[in-house]
Amino acid sequence: VNAVLFALAAIPVYLLGRRLLPAAWSFAVALLSIAAPSALYTGFVLTEGLSYLLACSALLAIALVLERPTAGRQLGAVAVIGLSVATRAQLVALVATLVLGLAVRWLSLAGPRPGMASLVRLWPTGAALGAGLVLAVAVPAARGTSPLRGYEVLWRSYDLLLVLKMSWYSLAGLELYLAFVPVVIAPAALVLLLRRREGSTPRAAFASM
Repeated sequence: VNAVLFALAAIPVYLLGRRLLPAAWSFAVALLSIAAPSALYTGFVLTEGLSYLLACSALLAIALVLERPTAGRQLGAVAVIGLSVATRAQLVALVATLVLGLAVRWLSLAGPRPGMASLVRLWPTGAALGAGLVLAVAVPAARGTSPLRGYEVLWRSYDLLLVLKMSWYSLAGLELYLAFVPVVIAPAALVLLLRRREGSTPRAAFASM
C-alpha cells in the first residue's frame, strides 16, 4: 500500500510540471520524484507514503489557487492541506506556503494593486485559517493543555540559536540529498520566472510559491 501511495505522487507532480513544461519534461520530473531515496520508507509501516502523495497534491492545489483563487480552488486546497496536516503535523508548513504565496502573488502583480473585492474573494482561505487557529490554539488553551502537545518538551529544550544552527544543517543535508543540482538551479529559475511572469499566470504562480 505504501509503495502504491508513494508511486501515485507522480500524478500531481506531472500535472504540476505541465503548468510550465512540455509533456516529456514533465514526465521526467514525475519519474525523478518517485525515484528519490526516500522511497525506501515504503518498506516500513509509516505515514511517509501517504504524506508524500498528499503534500505533492497540496502543492498542485496551491499552484491552482495562486493562478486563479476561486472559492472552489481555495476550498480544495484547504481540504488537501488539512488531510496533509492530519497525516503528518510537520506539513502545517503548507499553510504558510498558501498564505505567503497569496501575499507574494499580490505584491508581484504589475500595475495597480487589487482592491478590497479581491481580498473578499479569499474568504475560504481566511475562514479556514480562523477555524484552524481556534482548533489548534484556542481549544487546547481553554482545556489547559498546550497547543504543541507532544512537542512541548522540544519547545522548552532548545534555544533559538541552536534551532537556527540545526535548521542550517538540515538545509545542507537537503542540498546533499538533492545532489546539489536543484539548489543551484533554483535561484536562476526563480529570476527567470519573475522576468517572464507577465502574461503567464502559471509562471507568476510558481514564482510566488
